[in-house]
Amino acid sequence: MAASLTFVETMEQIDHADYHVGSIVPWHFTPGIIVASFFASLTGTLLTVELLHRKRLGKSLMSRFQLFCCAVSMGLIGIWAMHFIGNRSIVLADGQDSLQMAYSPGYTTLSCILPIMGLTCAFYLAELPLKWGTARRTIDILSGVFAGLSIVGMHYVGNLGATNYKLIYPPRFIIAACIIAVGDCIIALALFFYFKEKWISVFWKRLGCAVLLAVAVCGMHYTASVGCTYQLKLIHPVTTAQRNTSVIVAGTLCCVAAVLTLGVLFWANRRDKVLLNRAQQVVIACAFFDQNDQVMVTNEGNFPSTKIAQRFNIQSFNEEFNASHPTFHWIWKVAHNWPSVSDLIGKMRNHIRRHNPYQHESAFSTSNQSSLYDEEAYNDSTMLFRESFCVAAQDMTDRLQGKDLSILGHLYEQVVGTGTLPTPVRKGGKSGEPSSEKAPYTFEKGQVLYFVRRLLPTEEEHFLASGYRFAPLARVETYISRTLQVSIGSLETQVQALKNFADLVNQPVEPKIGAWFVCFAMIAKVQRNFEVLVRKDEQHEIPDAMLNDIPLNNWQLNYISTFDGWTMFDFIRVVKHKDLHSSDLSQEELDMIHLLRDCLSVLHDQIGNEDWFNELIFNCRPINARYGPTSVYGNTQVFGFTRLLDIHCGVSKNSDQFAFTDLKFLSLRQQYYPGCSDQGRLRRAIHAEFGPILTKKNDSEFDDVRRGSVAHFANKQRSFLRRKRSSLSQNDSLVKPDSSSERGLVYDNENPFEPSMPPSTKGLWGGILATTDTVIVEHDQSAGSVEMKSMGPRVTATAIRDESKEESTYVDVLYQMAKSRPSLLPKPVMPRPNIGEKLASTSRPTLGLQTNSG
Repeated sequence: MAASLTFVETMEQIDHADYHVGSIVPWHFTPGIIVASFFASLTGTLLTVELLHRKRLGKSLMSRFQLFCCAVSMGLIGIWAMHFIGNRSIVLADGQDSLQMAYSPGYTTLSCILPIMGLTCAFYLAELPLKWGTARRTIDILSGVFAGLSIVGMHYVGNLGATNYKLIYPPRFIIAACIIAVGDCIIALALFFYFKEKWISVFWKRLGCAVLLAVAVCGMHYTASVGCTYQLKLIHPVTTAQRNTSVIVAGTLCCVAAVLTLGVLFWANRRDKVLLNRAQQVVIACAFFDQNDQVMVTNEGNFPSTKIAQRFNIQSFNEEFNASHPTFHWIWKVAHNWPSVSDLIGKMRNHIRRHNPYQHESAFSTSNQSSLYDEEAYNDSTMLFRESFCVAAQDMTDRLQGKDLSILGHLYEQVVGTGTLPTPVRKGGKSGEPSSEKAPYTFEKGQVLYFVRRLLPTEEEHFLASGYRFAPLARVETYISRTLQVSIGSLETQVQALKNFADLVNQPVEPKIGAWFVCFAMIAKVQRNFEVLVRKDEQHEIPDAMLNDIPLNNWQLNYISTFDGWTMFDFIRVVKHKDLHSSDLSQEELDMIHLLRDCLSVLHDQIGNEDWFNELIFNCRPINARYGPTSVYGNTQVFGFTRLLDIHCGVSKNSDQFAFTDLKFLSLRQQYYPGCSDQGRLRRAIHAEFGPILTKKNDSEFDDVRRGSVAHFANKQRSFLRRKRSSLSQNDSLVKPDSSSERGLVYDNENPFEPSMPPSTKGLWGGILATTDTVIVEHDQSAGSVEMKSMGPRVTATAIRDESKEESTYVDVLYQMAKSRPSLLPKPVMPRPNIGEKLASTSRPTLGLQTNSG
């Protein structure tokens, strides 16, 4: 053994005989390891680019953590690991193990920390929200300088840790290495953040940025290494295992980076599929706009959205979930009164988790298959869908980091369809751009309920800090259209409508006080409710014109009552003639004619070119109801020109100004306004409907409620009444048998087809079933004299107000007027005005009148 050690020491002395402390040791590169070091750097830079592309913006803790992860990926793998793998390619003294470089643990650790700190500063600067071009470019240059200096600093600090060599660098190579690192990083990061700012999301362009960063790292490293001279400082034995330790650590990090990169790409692909599948679901989405008309999107370039349900279960082939559906009406009311459900959302979430209605169901499942409730007991198969809407709204509020549900804004008054295009195929044109060829509509297409807001500057800062971004629609429309599977043209039209709606709900409105003429044109839809003509930009208002700024007096009301039942054609004709022959009129009548002329002119200018306009029928009865934004009754009079249009009629010449909307939804929007009493009624109704279901603790109680039908509750009520009547019969000795002539005429509630039992076995109430809407008032006949009084028992039933019934609006009154008038009336017998000439009856009147200043 001793002889062997002596031989080894002798051979080492022979090997070292040519080199001594202070001598310059020759070296050369290993080409294979150089290539390996480049791909090692590429794995780190590619992971960094992918993480930067998907990281959240803002000042949240998650955003800061993601920024730090990007710096670690670039600094630890893209730079540090590449450095030590690249240094392994340097072979000194023809490969003698004892003359290879060894590194100090302290400097090695420091060289790992420095690039992470420098890159954190670089990425932080690059993501500063600056919109001014010069400042933006300056920040891009500074971020590239920090990144480049991080590469240079890591290289020289790492080499400073060499324990057995002194590395000598010529100044020109140091300058060249700095120029390569800084310049390449400026170009790579500027391109990357330019693409990100312009929403150019193409993988090969991100790969190009990663390659540029890897070239910057490797180019700087080998440029500095080429001009380096290695002076031997210390001779000590270095084994192959010691030399490979740093390489093994670096290689392991590179493998981890490669796996993470594949994981990020796999997650991104899966995320794209999830977003594409949402086009076939019912979802909530937020369309928020800043002061510059930019739309708020996620980091992926899409509207913030969350799923309500896989689909809305239709009950028949003729049914469709739209603004005419009662479920949407309920959702609209809740969205305008969140406190009515806010305290039930937690219980709704638990209830949905126990009973998932969307498992193992078909697209055309009936209520018996899809509903968990007995339809006879509840008569509502949409309960779980409505619960899902409330839960989804709360989830969206949490994602927006809002304090309450009011952060969602206003619910858009239409259900927008999605999934009208096939899944995009990336062939031809830009990648990710949806095909222009339309696929046929299917029953499984998705729908979106939009919440719309126009944000204030302080609110913009809140959402930016929450990780959302604002971009012009032109830059993100490709991503949104691909996700929603709609054409870009349809998306632009829809977003413009959402923007107009956001401006409309924020505009201050003035109360409509006085006397108004309105046009109530109603049309029946096949297998749907009636629809009413409304303004296209303000679909809660029908066409109208002010007659007077104060309500009409009795004389004026009597005057316009003479036109009751007249068509618009005849009304305009007479007003025009009287205005032209005003010398025969009194001043009071002349003033009234001027008011009528001006008001009818406004209506004529709005919709007078429609074919059915002249057939509108005037109703002289004023409607004293809430009209417009005012909440005061009695200060507004509404007079309607009504007509039930032919089913084939429509808006043919004013389609850009008017449209038809659902009658029930129009009436609903007049019932619910800020401060109305119906909001309290809605809260009580929701708690009465959902309370018994949500307070059950287990499925056995749920099954009991399912079995509890209307008949079951009715039987309980009958039993209670029987016990009550029996108790009254036994305890009230003052009750005498009924001897009146009306005996036997009142039927018992339990069997309405047979006469009631003898009074000795029946109670005092005579078989009247008392409901919650009836107050029973009993009169005792034993007190006082019996003379001049009815000999039988007397019960007074006083009906109380049913809070479940909503108040009528002016829309409901106009609807009844339109139904009471035939769609085509015979020409009324008009009193001939004293005009001395025959009125033309063949030509339609026009209101090209001169407005009299008096």
